[in-house]
Amino acid sequence: MGFKRRICIFSFYCTNGVVNDYVLYLLKELSGVCEKIIFTVNGHITDESENFVKKYTDKIINRPNLGFDAGAYKTVLCGEMADQLINYDELILCNDTFWGPFVPMKDIFEKMKSSECDFWGLCNYKNNYCDCIPSFFYVFRESITRNNILQKYFQKNVAELADDIHYPYCQFEIGLYDFLVATHYKPGWYVNIDNIDFYKEPDVLLYKYHFPLMKRRILSKEYFSKERLEASLTYVDKHTDYDVNIILNDLKNNYHISVKDDDLNCDFSDRDNYLKCFVAKHTEEELKKYIDGNTPIFIYGAGVIGCRFYWKYLRNNKNFVGFVVSDGQMEGQKSFIGEPLYRLSELNIENQKIVVAIERSDLVIDNIKKLNYILL
Repeated sequence: MGFKRRICIFSFYCTNGVVNDYVLYLLKELSGVCEKIIFTVNGHITDESENFVKKYTDKIINRPNLGFDAGAYKTVLCGEMADQLINYDELILCNDTFWGPFVPMKDIFEKMKSSECDFWGLCNYKNNYCDCIPSFFYVFRESITRNNILQKYFQKNVAELADDIHYPYCQFEIGLYDFLVATHYKPGWYVNIDNIDFYKEPDVLLYKYHFPLMKRRILSKEYFSKERLEASLTYVDKHTDYDVNIILNDLKNNYHISVKDDDLNCDFSDRDNYLKCFVAKHTEEELKKYIDGNTPIFIYGAGVIGCRFYWKYLRNNKNFVGFVVSDGQMEGQKSFIGEPLYRLSELNIENQKIVVAIERSDLVIDNIKKLNYILL
């Protein structure tokens, strides 16, 4: 066939069940490097879209809209692939959260042939406390696919029917990476993006790093920048063979954003300092030393940073008491990822330890300055 025996499990979700052109393009690219594609639908898919998908895939699996992409992967890995993955040289886990690739998928795999690793992604996070590979695109090689290790991990650790996005963040993205590295499997990545935030700096990653995709989440209220979007689209239009109309149609149909032809002549404006992903102030060794001992420990912050820290350092620690948030936050919620959730005024934790696991730690210093805390 000209390529290794490679199988892809693809996770799809859309509120209206429509498979947009950017997904079909991605599937087409994947079909050029894969022997088989299993298309998992979280929720539902329209009949018309299903007919389009069948052109590039070998099987479509419908499942409840629970568990996110990690749950979809578990359904297949621990279901029909439980005893079949051993027959494949490589496994791809991919979801539909990005536009691209802007570089042919065959070229990406050709470049990665020379990488001496057991598993790889398109980039990596380096944040001192729980490094990982972003889980929207993962490739596992023969050293992993041939020994059942993935199926065992997903079966034991991934909540297939979770309804909180923090579960796949800690169980899949952080948990699987940390588990594989701890088991002495070597990670790799297509491009080192120097911890630049791909939600906040999409244009920088395209122009300076030639990153092969754009995350659709750059359109969220939290990250949206019209200037950076237009610069990114200009790059795609002028410097790649990817049809920018695929993105423009998605913007118009699903986000009600219209981009004119004149907007595709936006010059890239370089900056002295690029916005980076969160990086811990302490090393892993320092963090482990702080939580060592018999003192009860809390995590201040019930978000992505907090759940990642919990999963790696405190999930099996008998001294972990629960998560803490400021008064007035997450009203009515009594737990977070299965652990107790408290408000600061509810506790007397002066003689206990607290890990401050939020990005803007300066916002809570006045509340905890008398406590035994460490700023993650």
